[in-house]
Amino acid sequence: MSGETKETCFDEFVAAREQFEKLMGELRSDSARILEHGEVESLIARRGMSCCGV
Repeated sequence: MSGETKETCFDEFVAAREQFEKLMGELRSDSARILEHGEVESLIARRGMSCCGV
């Protein structure tokens, strides 16, 4: 974290928190309730990492 300001770190935290909330909303949806375990893992891998540029 050297060279990063507290504001930058906070902005990254806020973005990650927003992404997490979106992912949780999707996982709680009716359409997600019928997914198989592997499909849920794939959804998390795709959606959970989209904010990180991965």
